[in-house]
Amino acid sequence: MSWQLTLALLASVPISIPIVAFLGRRLEPATEAQRRELSGAVKYATASLAAIDVVKVYNGYDDELWQYLQRVRGAMRHYLVQAQCASSQMGFIKLWMGALFVTGFWLGVYLVETGRTTPGNVLTSFYAVMTSFQSVEALGTQWLVVVKGMAAGAAIQSVAGGSEKEGKDEAADTSAPAVPAWTPSEVELRNVGLVSSEVPLVEADRSSR
Repeated sequence: MSWQLTLALLASVPISIPIVAFLGRRLEPATEAQRRELSGAVKYATASLAAIDVVKVYNGYDDELWQYLQRVRGAMRHYLVQAQCASSQMGFIKLWMGALFVTGFWLGVYLVETGRTTPGNVLTSFYAVMTSFQSVEALGTQWLVVVKGMAAGAAIQSVAGGSEKEGKDEAADTSAPAVPAWTPSEVELRNVGLVSSEVPLVEADRSSR
């Protein structure tokens, strides 16, 4: 309806996209670092709760709590970086949309006053372009969630790929026949009936069978 107005509004895209990418350059590394810190905190908490008797005997409560707090504080610092990047991106997108409104109406008034187009064409072109930009604005508010989902997917893919590779390596190792280099002439068993105090009785009975 008005190619001048449409071109003027779309011309801001090549300028704004690099700025949005620059503001969010620390978002993905901070998300990955936060995931590592939270994983470490979960490991410390799980280990201390699973071996709570050992923690009590050796009076390791303060040490375990300090290590857990260090991990949680590290995750907090990385989350603050994510919040800063996300807020900067959303603030710039809001500023961008506001600048488009001002530029669109100013250029529309100029085109109508010079007789190059009609007010109806200006409004139609303006709101058509702004409607297409609403998807960009909506994505900017949810970009942090998208980045977290991407980091979680990459972590799952790395775990699945590592386990699959380990499974292939184990299969390759077990596929070859295990032939001893020499045949023993005599086999002697000693202290078969003894049971170690560290081994549970049920497991000792099963091993003896």
